[in-house]
Amino acid sequence: MSGPGKESALPIGAMIEEFRIVRILGAGSFGVVYQCDNTYLDETVAIKEFLPTDLAARMPNGRIEPLSEATREGFDWALERFLQEAKTLWGLGHPVPHRNIVRVTRYRELNGSAYMFMQFERGQPLSDLLEERGTLPFEELRAILLPLLDGLERVHSSGIVHRDIKPGNILIRSDGSPVLIDFGSARYVAKSGERSVFATYTPLYAALEQHQDVGEQGPWTDIYALGATLYRAVTGLPPKSASQRLLSDPQQPASDLCHDRYPESFLQAIDQACALDPRDRPQSVAEWRQGLLGTRAATDYAPTIVKPIRRGPASATIAESTASSRRTEIRSATPSTTRPAAAVLSSPTATSPGPVRSRRPVWLRAIGPSAGLILLALLAATGWHWWQGRTVTPPTRLPNLVLPDPLPDRPSTATTYERLAMAHLEQGQLERSIELVELGLASTPRDQRLLALQDYLDKQRYARKLVEKIERAIRDEAFDEGLALIDEGLETVPGHAELTALRERVMTLRKAQRRAQAETLLGQAQAAQERGDLDAALALTTEGLRLSPEQAALLSMRSELLALKVQQQRVDSLLTEARTLLDQGALDEALDQIAEGLSIAPEQADLMRLRDDIEAKRKQAHRVEALALLERAEQAFAQGQLPEGLDRIDEGLLQQSELDALRSLRSRVAAATGRQRSDELLAQARDAHGRGDLYQSLRLLDEALKLTPGHAETLTLRSEIETELEQRGRVEQIVAEARELLRKQAFDESLAWLERGLRLVPNEPELLRLRDLVRSERQRQLAQDTAQLLERARSLAAEGKLEQALALVDEALALSPKAVPAIGYRRELQAALDRQQLLSQTLAECEQRLTADTMDPGQLDEAAECFERALTLDAGSQRAAAGLQQVADAYARIASEALRRGAPEDADLAIAALKALQPSHPGLTELEGERDLIRRRLLPPMVSVAAGCYAMGSPADEPGREADERLHEVCVDAFMLGKYEVTVEDFARFVDATDYRSDAERGVGGQYGCWTFDRENGDSTWGYHVWASWITPNKYQESRSGHPVSCVSWNDAMAYANWLSKETGRRFRLPTEAEWEYAARAGERSTRYWPASGLETACRNASVADTGHAWADGFDCDDRHEWVAPVGTFASNPWGLFDMLGNLWEWTCSEYDAAYGGIEKRCAPASSDAPRVLRGGAWNSGPSLVRAAYRNRNFPEARYSFVGFRLAQDLAAPAKTP
Repeated sequence: MSGPGKESALPIGAMIEEFRIVRILGAGSFGVVYQCDNTYLDETVAIKEFLPTDLAARMPNGRIEPLSEATREGFDWALERFLQEAKTLWGLGHPVPHRNIVRVTRYRELNGSAYMFMQFERGQPLSDLLEERGTLPFEELRAILLPLLDGLERVHSSGIVHRDIKPGNILIRSDGSPVLIDFGSARYVAKSGERSVFATYTPLYAALEQHQDVGEQGPWTDIYALGATLYRAVTGLPPKSASQRLLSDPQQPASDLCHDRYPESFLQAIDQACALDPRDRPQSVAEWRQGLLGTRAATDYAPTIVKPIRRGPASATIAESTASSRRTEIRSATPSTTRPAAAVLSSPTATSPGPVRSRRPVWLRAIGPSAGLILLALLAATGWHWWQGRTVTPPTRLPNLVLPDPLPDRPSTATTYERLAMAHLEQGQLERSIELVELGLASTPRDQRLLALQDYLDKQRYARKLVEKIERAIRDEAFDEGLALIDEGLETVPGHAELTALRERVMTLRKAQRRAQAETLLGQAQAAQERGDLDAALALTTEGLRLSPEQAALLSMRSELLALKVQQQRVDSLLTEARTLLDQGALDEALDQIAEGLSIAPEQADLMRLRDDIEAKRKQAHRVEALALLERAEQAFAQGQLPEGLDRIDEGLLQQSELDALRSLRSRVAAATGRQRSDELLAQARDAHGRGDLYQSLRLLDEALKLTPGHAETLTLRSEIETELEQRGRVEQIVAEARELLRKQAFDESLAWLERGLRLVPNEPELLRLRDLVRSERQRQLAQDTAQLLERARSLAAEGKLEQALALVDEALALSPKAVPAIGYRRELQAALDRQQLLSQTLAECEQRLTADTMDPGQLDEAAECFERALTLDAGSQRAAAGLQQVADAYARIASEALRRGAPEDADLAIAALKALQPSHPGLTELEGERDLIRRRLLPPMVSVAAGCYAMGSPADEPGREADERLHEVCVDAFMLGKYEVTVEDFARFVDATDYRSDAERGVGGQYGCWTFDRENGDSTWGYHVWASWITPNKYQESRSGHPVSCVSWNDAMAYANWLSKETGRRFRLPTEAEWEYAARAGERSTRYWPASGLETACRNASVADTGHAWADGFDCDDRHEWVAPVGTFASNPWGLFDMLGNLWEWTCSEYDAAYGGIEKRCAPASSDAPRVLRGGAWNSGPSLVRAAYRNRNFPEARYSFVGFRLAQDLAAPAKTP
């Protein structure tokens, strides 16, 4: 693979959503096309990535970004057109895809770009086929053209023109069918005036109106391209481009070159399609087809096939379209009638309107020979601008272009060259515009408008070259040089858009560069600061801020450095001041200055050294002063002035605490002072003893003995006081102990201590007062204890603990035998205890009548009466209330079970009993509501299906097995499934309530009616017939209320389920595919849930295609029903579900996945239009289809006279095994 986009393509193995790239199919200047595999499903797609290499590039992170601000507008515009192409192709595939048009399945915006996901087509381009064989015979071309014209007509009917049809864009599949691909140039006809970055075309196959994208384009444009393609296929020669033919180089007609090898009308139609003038071509595919092939359009676009055509003549599927398919799905008067063709959604072919004639150009007028040759050449390059007859004015998007007014006699050639130059300039073709101006000046060298235009163009070319130099400067990171070049250019070409944008870009880059340099200077400044070189650090930060003034880290560091400089200056000042004070002898003041400096800079060496020097000098001064004070203290001691001497000694010790002479002198002075003080304290102790203050006296004596430890008089007085205190202490101890026991309410022990004290000191007032207090408190406590016991007894009685309460009352009477309240309350308790025993006996009798599984109404009535009798004994009895609740719940269960089994009369009796017993029972409203729903016949009978796991699919040796029946284990949760298929009566009730109109009645999908049998309809006995709907699905069988409803689409079934959910308050839905097969098998592993004793068994279990009604390859039996049978006619499966096989195909809620990738266990989202799975076979299905594992599918809007549905519900609680 090669191309301008190859180097920008994503690598092999890269992921685009869930798709892995396996091959690069192609690359160009606008994008890359990848072949990708789905990592979850067996699916191969082609993904087209938008990547215009002239406007954008892929970044290292994978995103696609515009090359510059100058290209952003063009990139955004182009991206919008790419998405429009994707929407165009996606729309062509809806509601029904056409097999001859490449199908886009989805599109996404990712990674700054867009992606188009397309169906991967395998085949050979028609261009390769023509390269190999030269030409193709008529019959082979006819086989390619018929479906290709149908597809192209489908495109045109949607209002779209392809605009790039050529042999390379027509893919031939292995079966010979064509596919029209690459809609990259397509656009809606209504946007014909729009210039598109995707308006690429192939010159040899493009109509003249495409060469400069002027004039109306429509179906006639594509007809030209397909005609040119056919010209190549029949002549073997490449067609000539429209521009070349316009320059007097005509194309030899195909009718002249090939008249003896192809039909004449076919060749003339090719020549007509290749006409230069659009008015001379066919205006629509329908018009051209008649002349080209002599045939009309097909009646439809493409079949809606829901099953691949793989089976032989005995197969049966809802929708297949070959005459050789099996006949079992077809109903007719005779067994040999061909089975129905595939389901078809048809719509009339829309023809796009022809071109607007008034806007067509006038063909070449008579002009001079030389001018004509020049203008013909120019016309080939510029299209039809020359004929538009408009006055050329400078385009509004060309700034600063001002041209002088033209002279009245200005030559027409100058005007023509100016118009052409302007046209090319408007399209960005600068060099071509300059060449045209030079040609104009060659013939009219003094034309002022051309000279002014030449000056403008020269400046634009100068600016363009300057831009290249600036880009080189940017790459070299020479941003200052780039800015100088930009300023130089803007002086020459003021307001130049690209230079202005580049200036902003370079300013941004230079700012980033300077910021990076500032970061480097910041690091150097930090290193200088760590070395202590504040000046260097400050200089580096100043330089960094010059480069990046707003850099926060630099600003912060500069502030920090300035603060450190201020601190350093303050420390230097303090150091100088301290030295001055030291010189003046002011040592303490000098130390204060040093302390302040160290608080700012704790590790400053000069400060610490000076501090040590000053402290040494101060210590020496203190010693001198201490010796002087010692001398004065000795003089005071010698004179007997002891306090004066001690004061001087203490002052000296403050100056020099380690001076031994001071400490020795102080000891002698202190001893003399102690004896004097001891005598004073003894005298004070005697006075305290006389006042009776024994403790104060004892304290003073102890203080005196510390001064004179062996003083005899002091010791004697101390002994006397201690004896007196000992006697007083014993009494105080007794009082203290008695008070503590009183505090603890130990009254008897407290009284015993007090009596002991009174024996020691009989009339001690304090002991007598305390004894009276204890006796009073003891009496009060007895009364309080009695009251508390009675209160506790009442609490226990309130809780029903009568025996415990009686024991507490007896305990109270033991404390206070004559307490009247206790005596009366004991009588009340005894009576209540007797009633409780009677209640207990009654409740035991009631509970014997009511067990956990009692469901007999008579027993429940007796139990209710018994519990009510118990409530007369004790209205608050919880056991009696619980018993009545149990009875009420049993009534509710009886009613619920009766409703479930369809016995409304039994339910009415149980509901009435429940309502009489407990009108507020929480389940009563729901039961009455459910009874009302049954009365209104809204609740379908449902069967509970227990959760479980099973082997889904079929074994390899099962007869009739299909490739999509892979055997795999699947687990399902418990759920409810309709006992029967939804009936006509059920669906009619829905329609009457809502005025609903089914898809068949509304013509959804472009087709009214339902696929059914009509033997009076000629060759199309099976097909969509407008008379058919759910009301009349079959002309030959009267539709009855008990029949399962048919001719309903998946959409109709969902509408019914949603309505029923709203009406009943329950959530109904369709079963998943996994749930359906699980329920259909009913625990069986065999092909069908009935015994495999022979094919005739089927007619006893299901309505199927049988030999009794002349069905080819049907079951060899007679089920006695030619068409659909009423629900429940045949035996149910082991789980009680009817018609799970046969009667009608049944819709499921799951999308179809041939690989069983997991969606069989989920419901499809309502927004999905993918095919849904159908299961079970129908009354016209043979043995290969009537199998539990067989899978069918169709689109949600499809409807057939042999397709219906049944409902499912989620089951919150686990269900019992059926």
